[in-house]
Amino acid sequence: MLTNIPDKGNNMKLQKVLLSVVLGSIFAAGTAMAEDPVQPPEVKSGLGTVHFKGFINNVPCSIDSKFLDQTVDFGEISRNELTTGTYRTDSKTFNIELKNCDTTTYKTAQIQFTAPTVELKDGTATSKYVGLGSIQNAGIALTDSGGKAIELGSRFPAEKYTLNGGRDQITPLNFAAYVKGNQSAVAGEQATTGHFDTPVNFQIFYQ
Repeated sequence: MLTNIPDKGNNMKLQKVLLSVVLGSIFAAGTAMAEDPVQPPEVKSGLGTVHFKGFINNVPCSIDSKFLDQTVDFGEISRNELTTGTYRTDSKTFNIELKNCDTTTYKTAQIQFTAPTVELKDGTATSKYVGLGSIQNAGIALTDSGGKAIELGSRFPAEKYTLNGGRDQITPLNFAAYVKGNQSAVAGEQATTGHFDTPVNFQIFYQ
């Protein structure tokens, strides 16, 4: 009678195959776990707010907010600058930009500055300057970029600005300002000291 005798060589091969399959499965499972970790639950911050503000107006040009509310800082001024020599500081420049103007109807513009004023001596004449609140015998003068004086409360310039029409087009209005002391050698008529924070309003007129 013949009996089937197991082939040890084949059994060893089978065991190796099975071991490879098992190890491969374990490795694949481990890799999958490493690549797909458990995600923590979502959390969220507190509620924030963004405020959008502006003013829609029936005018031909737009003006960015940075030009509608800006500061010209003169820093600390020596009183000696305002009581001797030219009786004034150096000029500080500032500008206002009109943009995206529609020139279908309106082609030109003028500006008008308004503020409380003070009269100061300038040689033999007197002129109006922007007042500095509690500071006496000193004021602020406004000019265009070329140094031409701007009269407070009047439209400037007489020849008008020409508007640059079209999207992304800018019409720059360039100005300067300086602090002026009363031109007098009399002690009681000279600039006093103190802090000033003086607003000057402006308005654009289109023609």
